[in-house]
Amino acid sequence: MKSIARTLTNTLLFFIFVSTLSAQDTLKLVGGEIKVVNISTFNSESISFYEMDGENKKEYTIPMNMVDQVIRFGNVKFKAPYKLARHAIYLELGGPGGFASINYDMRIRINEKLGVGARVGAGGFVSILASASFSIMEVNMTLLRKNHYIVLGLGKVRLESTLLFSETETKNGLLLDIGYRHMPPSHGFFFQASINPVFYNDGQHTLPIGVSFGFVF
Repeated sequence: MKSIARTLTNTLLFFIFVSTLSAQDTLKLVGGEIKVVNISTFNSESISFYEMDGENKKEYTIPMNMVDQVIRFGNVKFKAPYKLARHAIYLELGGPGGFASINYDMRIRINEKLGVGARVGAGGFVSILASASFSIMEVNMTLLRKNHYIVLGLGKVRLESTLLFSETETKNGLLLDIGYRHMPPSHGFFFQASINPVFYNDGQHTLPIGVSFGFVF
């Protein structure tokens, strides 16, 4: 258990370390549009910039609440206000949570290509002969940008299972998460498809596939 916790912590710190770069003179507008521009001036309320169209100079001024990116200009670094956390609630069919699971995911966006986050979930099944409950904890990262992401995660699964007329068995497993995620820039429909190898402490392993539907906000 200590080795799993140490691995999760080191992985999250590594993700944060490698993702601190930000492009110079880059604006990201709310909604996902990326602009590489010449920044003239900025303050807490607005930012002015210009673009060259041949010999013509086009100048713009936009409110700061439309900007969704760290801006670097010369030796000055200015952090525009933007929403750091992104939340998702979704139902996963299959996956590491058994027949189905309910999950919550929180995301911290580092830049337009990388986000790190965490997932918790619970699922299972019940039948006449057996029942099982799963709990899921995971740290993960999302790569690429706009609405389409690759998801890579590392976590823990706890399984409690009971057969008819027998005692409850509990075991823990190391979870790997590899998948594709569709997630809009602000809020809306969430979709994910993933493969989730689980390596349990009793030597058994499984290779479940999950399909998820939900909402991001």
